[in-house]
Amino acid sequence: MDRTTIVIVGAIGGAVVLSVGIVIVSAFRPLSTLETALWQLITLAAGLYGSYLLGQKAARESATDLLRLHARSAVRRLLAIRGSWHRLSHRIEEFQVEERDPRLDVIQAIVEERSTIADSAIEDWRDIAADEVDEVITLYERSSRSHHAEGEG
Repeated sequence: MDRTTIVIVGAIGGAVVLSVGIVIVSAFRPLSTLETALWQLITLAAGLYGSYLLGQKAARESATDLLRLHARSAVRRLLAIRGSWHRLSHRIEEFQVEERDPRLDVIQAIVEERSTIADSAIEDWRDIAADEVDEVITLYERSSRSHHAEGEG
């Protein structure tokens, strides 16, 4: 259990314990107006604090789940874009072998830079959802190898 969960359970649990305590104490003797107000204020504060932390944690987890879903499709698109940049790069290299053209060197540099940006974006997604990114990359590479093997056969 992480620290936030412990604080949440403590705050909400404390509010419940205080509420039960008020009921028990008031069963044995009448509480003054000041005592009642203080007990209720403390119970309210503990309950609100626990609820606030629970809401924050739930929102964070929900956002992470949503980002994980988007990570899969975003990484698939980035891999496709990176693949197209690599294919273009190889095609430029083929043209350079046939006839050396300095303009193609400039285009090649631009293509390589775009491919590097796609790689960087994939790593950014890995910071958010590493497992999903690794799974998509593994499936993509497996699919690429099978397509490559079919093309040679």
